[in-house]
Amino acid sequence: MKNLILLSFAFSVLFYACNPNADEGLRIDDNSIIQGLATPFQLERDTSLFLITDYIVDPEKYVDSISLPEGFTYNLSEDKTQLTIFAESNEIPLLNVLKIWHKKTAYSFLLKKSLKQEVVLRYENVKYIEKVQVKGEMNGWNSGSSNFTKLADEWQYSLVLSPGKYAYLLLVDGKEMLDPVANEKVSNGMGGFNSVLSVGNTSPKVPHLSTFSHEGKKVFLHYKGDTDSIIVFWENYQLCSKYYSVSNGVIEINPPHQVNNYKRTYYRVWAYNSEGVSNDLLIPVDNGTILRNAKAVQRTEKYGNVIYNIMVDRFVDGNKENNKPLNIPEVLPKADYFGGDLDGITSKIVDNYFYKLGMNSLWISPIVQNPWDAWGENKDPATKFSGYHGYWPISSSKIDERFGTPEAFNILINSAHVERINVFLDYVANHVHKDHPLYKEHPEWATQLELPDGTLNLENWDSHRLTTWFDTFLPTIDFSNPEVVDIMTDSAIFWLKNYDIDGFRHDATKHIQTEFWRTLTYKMKKEIAIPQNRSLYQIGETYGSPELIGSYVSSGQLDAQFDFNIYDAIVSALVIEGVGFENLAFRINQSIKAYGAHNLMGNITGNQDRPRFISYADGSVSFSENTKHAGWTRKIEVQDTIAYQKLSQLTAIVASLPGIPVVFYGDEFGMPGANDPDCRRMMRFGKDLTKHEQQTFSRATEIFDLRKHQIALIYGDTEVLLANENYLVILRRYFDQITLLVVNGSEKDADIEFELPKEFTGYPLVQNFDAKIDVQSTKVKVSVKANFFDILTKN
Repeated sequence: MKNLILLSFAFSVLFYACNPNADEGLRIDDNSIIQGLATPFQLERDTSLFLITDYIVDPEKYVDSISLPEGFTYNLSEDKTQLTIFAESNEIPLLNVLKIWHKKTAYSFLLKKSLKQEVVLRYENVKYIEKVQVKGEMNGWNSGSSNFTKLADEWQYSLVLSPGKYAYLLLVDGKEMLDPVANEKVSNGMGGFNSVLSVGNTSPKVPHLSTFSHEGKKVFLHYKGDTDSIIVFWENYQLCSKYYSVSNGVIEINPPHQVNNYKRTYYRVWAYNSEGVSNDLLIPVDNGTILRNAKAVQRTEKYGNVIYNIMVDRFVDGNKENNKPLNIPEVLPKADYFGGDLDGITSKIVDNYFYKLGMNSLWISPIVQNPWDAWGENKDPATKFSGYHGYWPISSSKIDERFGTPEAFNILINSAHVERINVFLDYVANHVHKDHPLYKEHPEWATQLELPDGTLNLENWDSHRLTTWFDTFLPTIDFSNPEVVDIMTDSAIFWLKNYDIDGFRHDATKHIQTEFWRTLTYKMKKEIAIPQNRSLYQIGETYGSPELIGSYVSSGQLDAQFDFNIYDAIVSALVIEGVGFENLAFRINQSIKAYGAHNLMGNITGNQDRPRFISYADGSVSFSENTKHAGWTRKIEVQDTIAYQKLSQLTAIVASLPGIPVVFYGDEFGMPGANDPDCRRMMRFGKDLTKHEQQTFSRATEIFDLRKHQIALIYGDTEVLLANENYLVILRRYFDQITLLVVNGSEKDADIEFELPKEFTGYPLVQNFDAKIDVQSTKVKVSVKANFFDILTKN
């Protein structure tokens, strides 16, 4: 069975959704109509559209009937693809369960109540002001549709937001400024600050769930805090109270006998009270027995991914016969081809470079054919660019000859799979190069370059995010046209049908309508994943608020996106003096709330569009300067060796968070660089590394070895135990196994003290990176060097 079962129970509120024939036991279907875990569905305040095709590929065949709890009504479309849900009362519980019935089997879906409320922003300086706007996390940093209304003595703007904190800026007659009445501000990750808007209860006292113990097939969980109800899912079925009991803060699950029949299934657990919803638990079981050994996690299990990000041209030159740099005066060497290719990546797979580093997935940059000539323009210094990066496709199916052949790509994939490594291909859907046949034959399939006011629609990332062009030679595809959606999704499916890749990294996700992502994911399920029983992972790239980022993550769209908000908070905490770890803790909890405590989001060490972290950390590059210009005009090298320790801190944080670690090539040892193309230097290995780089590489291998072998870092629940100006402590817990990340962000050696949950009294902790530990009952003191860290595990 490919999917998960839902079990739901409550002790103060018994859910309506129990099987009416519960005494007969659980009814399941070996051929489940849902692939994978059905993601929770976020309701709107009044009316919500539940797309059944997000979960079930053939609803007309499989949907027999619908059931919803009291307080809801619904309308099912004639073709059964869409379910419109109406909340008849605001008194509905915070969590509810939707049932979709096929024959006598009920599939269950968690519904999360909307907590959005109206908020009014005010600006009191009316005199001589013509226009007031807001841009921030609440509107995707797009001020275009956020105009204040001028009243007699103030400007006002109303919006509807979920409880939480939102970074923002005001635009007063076009000039960005902090809100003069805001009581809080936060680092913007680039050396400046944003105002913070607090909505509703930003620190609700919600229940907290944790794994506790297991005896045979029985599972015991803990809950803390006032709790109105608890819901447990096993696969996508719901169980009645005969399979559980709740008493004195302990939940005991007595699973049905069917659990024993399947190799890998999962429990998921939630709780809620009047103030909000708890963290969720995710517990893997093999034939009914709790998974204990991280070695049993297969490469096809998405939660076990550790991704290495490769820019093909800048990695290894494995076949010099395919080297074809432009070698023309118009293109400076840094913007030309360096010679990296598919054969070069394969050579490092065979050398066990990735295995030794602890990577089990490769994300390789686009390999489609790019133009043979130069495009674009940089004024200072004057240069054009080659398409070495792969993001200017003139074909959506042909492999660029400079990278290799279809045979070379197949060898790479097969070699990776032999070493238990996934291969994710970077797919570009948002745009094509103007020489692409699609644009040459159908220019009407692109969005308009010229706006109604006569200006060019270039790099309007937020104000025109679904239509803006990246450059004048890169037409953005118009995905409001269903025909174009069908053609471009088929182009992506081509790669899955012709090559045994394991999924995609998707470029410029937020610039493409959700209809495209839904169509692509639907086709991937129907044509590839279900008939071939093939695990496919999709991760997207979106800069913006958690709400915007999360709008593309669901069972019907992408598995994940990169969590740039967490990355920015890490950079600020480790690099900018006086920022501290409080904002990072907030961002971690914000992400857990937005995407779940066991999400598949990508936590990056860096990426191709930003200066290298180490060059910020050592002061070689400043947040306040033009970082692209810096890379062209001066040689960026590591000036302060303390930056290597800070990079290791970043790596340790990324490896310890829920989600998927993503390592940008070269970050494992501290490759420096300003913004692109300087951050895209040729990769270096082994004897070409300095002493400090070799030490940093060794620490990275140790960090990711822990990630690979500590199951608490894969499936554990997460709790920030300490976050202040200088110190950060994060607990990952999986039953009796814990890991503790302890970070000293100060410039002095420090004794960092914190307290463990009471059930870990006298827990035998061991350091892995030279810290000293003293455990007295539940109190722990860890002595950590300045600008360093440790990851504590069980002795």
